[in-house]
Amino acid sequence: MNFTEQEQDYYELILDMLDDGTIDESERALLNKRISKYGISDERAKEIEDFALQEIQNKNKPKFNTEGEEEYYELLEDMLDDGTIDKSERSLLNKRKVKYNVSDKRAKEFEDYIKSVKVNNYTILNSYNNNAYDLFKQGEVYYNDKNYEEAIKCFKKSAELEPNDWYNWNWLGNTYNKNGNYEEAIKCLKKAVELSPDNWSNWYLLGISYNENGNYEEAIRCFNKSIELDPNAWINWNWLGASYNKNGNYKEAIRCLNKAVELKPDDQSNWRWLGRSYNGNGEYEEAIRCLKKAVELNPDNANNWEWLGNSYNKNGKFKEAQNAYAKALEIEPDNDYYKKQFKLNEDKANRK
Repeated sequence: MNFTEQEQDYYELILDMLDDGTIDESERALLNKRISKYGISDERAKEIEDFALQEIQNKNKPKFNTEGEEEYYELLEDMLDDGTIDKSERSLLNKRKVKYNVSDKRAKEFEDYIKSVKVNNYTILNSYNNNAYDLFKQGEVYYNDKNYEEAIKCFKKSAELEPNDWYNWNWLGNTYNKNGNYEEAIKCLKKAVELSPDNWSNWYLLGISYNENGNYEEAIRCFNKSIELDPNAWINWNWLGASYNKNGNYKEAIRCLNKAVELKPDDQSNWRWLGRSYNGNGEYEEAIRCLKKAVELNPDNANNWEWLGNSYNKNGKFKEAQNAYAKALEIEPDNDYYKKQFKLNEDKANRK
């Protein structure tokens, strides 16, 4: 790219600012002054900035030791275009790691770099064009990267700019929920419900927030409303059943979770919560049947083995319970609760 003398100065200033990968508000203010001083158009300034950013990213891009690493990197870059990798994409990546002989360490290095580039790009875009849409999209990137604090900042700004858009409040509430701030999540999701009361996901996320905050009666009310709006969403029945379970109403929990299983029979959490509910209702044979199904669907989930062990224990099958607790400990060897259950059941299992 060819520059005038003043454009060259602007370009070099951007390179210095991008040394840490981003441009903050004070740096953006200085750049705007230079644009005005040098008489550079906004379109040309953006063109120079994009060129400088590409130069920095090419310079910092990981160096490839083999053609296989480069192939893997390019595939990963395409997959992360939307900011996240789903289960099927992850499975494909694992196969390509083996095919291209890419180590886990190198694969993580590539993924971390691409994610950092996307976050920095959105941060720079935000400083350049501070509108609600850009802020929302930047928040999505942070959310997908599990950086909930930064995502909250973006969604809050987006909601301030467009306070009547329920989608902003929905995502802000959901992110507060993910970050463990359930009171704030409830406030935001009540606003989302107010703006769009016929959207089932608003009621669903509000129900989750009440559930996680220990207010099961309100959670049940919200999930019932969500089911009224979309009775075929299995996740509504799952959370309604879990809320009834936590509230001690096991018969209603069993009814809801049987519906969840009917709608989504290959989901381990449906079977686990159904098993837990049968356990709470004293129906241990049914609990064992359901929890064995949960284990079959996901044998790497320690919680499935724990509840299978609890149900065997309540049913007087102490050796089977001990085997289940042992599996839970094998998956989570530092879990004090599993250690305690294993120890408490040990004497019973040996006597039996």
